[in-house]
Amino acid sequence: MHGGFEELYNLKEDPEEENNIIENDYEIAMELRDTLSKWVEHIENKKFEKAKIKEKIKRLRSFDKI
Repeated sequence: MHGGFEELYNLKEDPEEENNIIENDYEIAMELRDTLSKWVEHIENKKFEKAKIKEKIKRLRSFDKI
């Protein structure tokens, strides 16, 4: 997304990103958006899990358990 609107380019055929093909390939754009959303959610979940583990370690250290 750039300037408030979505863009999709065929970088192999258009490396200069001059021809936004999002309207022509809307289904591909939606599939890519869905894939990206799932990836971001996965990363956020991993960050949350890591934060929980760090908090547990901190708590255990406060009890001199590790």
